[in-house]
Amino acid sequence: MSISTMRLTFAAAGLMLAASASGANASYCGDGKTVTFAGIDWESGAFITEVMKTILSKGYDCQVDSIPGNSVTLEQATANNDVQIFAEEWLGRSDVWNKAVEEKKVIAVGKTFVGASEGWFVPDYVVHGDPARNIEAKAPDLKSVSQLTDPKIAEIFADPEEPSKGRFLNCPSGWTCEGVSTAKLEAYKLGETYVNFRPGTGTALDAAITSAYLQGEPILFYYWSPTAILGKFKLIQLEEPAYNEACWKELSSANGKRDEGCAFPDGWAFARPEFGSWKTSHRPPVHCDQGDATAGSCRHWRGRRRQDRSRSQVTVALSGRQSPAPRHQAGRCDRRRKAASPGQEGLGFPPPT
Repeated sequence: MSISTMRLTFAAAGLMLAASASGANASYCGDGKTVTFAGIDWESGAFITEVMKTILSKGYDCQVDSIPGNSVTLEQATANNDVQIFAEEWLGRSDVWNKAVEEKKVIAVGKTFVGASEGWFVPDYVVHGDPARNIEAKAPDLKSVSQLTDPKIAEIFADPEEPSKGRFLNCPSGWTCEGVSTAKLEAYKLGETYVNFRPGTGTALDAAITSAYLQGEPILFYYWSPTAILGKFKLIQLEEPAYNEACWKELSSANGKRDEGCAFPDGWAFARPEFGSWKTSHRPPVHCDQGDATAGSCRHWRGRRRQDRSRSQVTVALSGRQSPAPRHQAGRCDRRRKAASPGQEGLGFPPPT
């Protein structure tokens, strides 16, 4: 995905939020209410949070704030309306979030970015070596998580504190991906042969990966994209059994069964309903481009139901029923259908189910 596409998505998401805040029927910002963001601390999430805060505060005179916390805590805060905007939510893996969706405490808003991925990774030099750094391939046949049960493979990723076991570098505790990867370790029968190591923060996770890579050491870890780590380093994502809904439902639930493992899924976008409600239809999304149309010509953002899924989404608490174009928006409404490639349908609100 191009940088320009990412920027368009970020801006459009912010404009939708601001448009709702200046709605005719109810003005969230106009009433002096503070729009509180989830203070998520991973790179992409922290960045888009600051972009949205800047758009709302500088462009629409909203009072904005953020509160820190781990993913699950902030998801619950969003469900309770203590947080109005969760700028990057990785969906379908949290009992707290799934319950909020079922109870219609959160609704769809838009895609933070498209083309995201996640999984378990090893450095490329573990499999192919790196002649330029005089690194020999230690696991030339490694392709799949199923091979991690081999004691010889586990030995390659030996835990420094418990060398009789391998080490799996998980997400920090409190991130929803930590719970899923922990469930996968059990499902793949790796719990007895690997230490489930959880760094204290996202920064510590990045530091551990970077240190191992620069020193040419083997490391097995969870990660996702788009991120600087996957952009800087040559990595291999290990194959997993194909995603299926039944498997994922068990893995993503704290009380689920651990009989089988499967790949990570794609997700949907959700937001709280009381910060805004849109009448939506099955028409293509409305795209407001720069041009000579008057402000207000893009009165509603309409979206059609998405059959594809993109992993990372904006979640928001909205108020007001109309969503007129922002006061700084000079653009024309182009109700054209974009190319129907997966994950590239643009921003909009899916119809209520």
